[in-house]
Amino acid sequence: MQQRGIALTLAVIIAVTGNTTAFALADAPKVSSFAAGQNQRIDLTSAKAEQQKTTSEFLQLLESASTTSKSLADIPKNATVTVTETRGDWSRISYKAMTGWVPTDSLGNEPTSKAKVYNYTTKYTTLRKDASTESERLGTHERRTKVEYLGKSGAFSKVGISGKTGYIQTSHLSKDNPKAVYRWSKKEISIHKDPSDKTPRISRLKENTRVEWLRNSGDWQRVKSSSGHGWVRSASVANNAVQYRWTKSNVNLRKGTSTSHGSRGLIPGGEKVAYLKTSKGWSQVKSSKGTGWIKNSYLTATKTKQYPVAVYGTLRKGQKAYRLVKGKTSSEVKTKVVSHNLFLRRDLTWLSYMVPSKDRGHLVVAERMTLKTGSYASTLAALDRYERFDPRKPMANQSYNRKLVKDQQGNQVWAYVGSAKMSKYLTKSGIRVKSGDYLKRY
Repeated sequence: MQQRGIALTLAVIIAVTGNTTAFALADAPKVSSFAAGQNQRIDLTSAKAEQQKTTSEFLQLLESASTTSKSLADIPKNATVTVTETRGDWSRISYKAMTGWVPTDSLGNEPTSKAKVYNYTTKYTTLRKDASTESERLGTHERRTKVEYLGKSGAFSKVGISGKTGYIQTSHLSKDNPKAVYRWSKKEISIHKDPSDKTPRISRLKENTRVEWLRNSGDWQRVKSSSGHGWVRSASVANNAVQYRWTKSNVNLRKGTSTSHGSRGLIPGGEKVAYLKTSKGWSQVKSSKGTGWIKNSYLTATKTKQYPVAVYGTLRKGQKAYRLVKGKTSSEVKTKVVSHNLFLRRDLTWLSYMVPSKDRGHLVVAERMTLKTGSYASTLAALDRYERFDPRKPMANQSYNRKLVKDQQGNQVWAYVGSAKMSKYLTKSGIRVKSGDYLKRY
């Protein structure tokens, strides 16, 4: 009956005034009205929204939506606020745990997140609670640690690191990450938890392993390895990587930089030695015979793989040139070189050449000579001289070229092969040995 009375009162007012404007009834409860012939609900309460905005100007946070309302706080320009409700020209916002009203048109776009700025520690440093060397320590950090830069306070910078916020001396920070400094183990060594041999061992490093240097403490150095952070003795690491040399042949390790100095022992050819320094054409090295000096001409900076040599003519066992390899081989095995033919010169039938062929079935009988490590370089050089092959000169200008070929067992072997020019001449005018065997050439 109460609702019917209200409806009749409204009808009378409308009939008298002819005005269909909605009237607010102070004591009436909030209700929903429905448009005639429709089931669409119209909410008469104010619309609510919640989102972040930035202030476009200096504002006062007001107690209610009125310019005459009490001011609760000042809000600076570009401050981030949370809008919880909007009523026409006014918005209800939250700012620093306070709630109030501001003009809607004084709010700008949603705040944009600022890009973080990072710095890097240039040395071992302490994170403190406040901007003072006397302040509480929140932690210590090694060189090249990445920190989020938050601002400056006197001689300190406010930073964020590992979930903590504190202060680090600005002189200990850099915008650019400092260059890493490395050390190399001189021998197999241990990394300890603390700077003492009595502390637990974290890991072991093989000789010449690289680690990142962090700082010194007495006779110890703090380093970073693949196993983590730890300590090594300063005397056990070097500032540069160990360089190596290989002996070309058997050579004396001298006590000084000339042959007049005594020998510490004979170093076998092909031995790997640690290079220390050079003086007067000699190198000081660390070897199986101790530390001493070797003439530079007996050393090579790169290890050369020692391939066997396939001999097929006058170098074969029983032939006149066999003397060059006699006693200097560790094994001599009969084999055949594939994809080559054997030719003789018509004017010098004792002189034989291997000539390349596209037919894998063309074979040359040979003996695979594995040279002893200690005399490998010198023996190979002697063979080059005998075959009049000079590796420093253009191969096209020589009769023989020393090349890597394959035998029937798939081994790569050195062989003295006719040059392109000589091979062309022999194919046209030479004598082919069909058996491929120099000892059966007649």
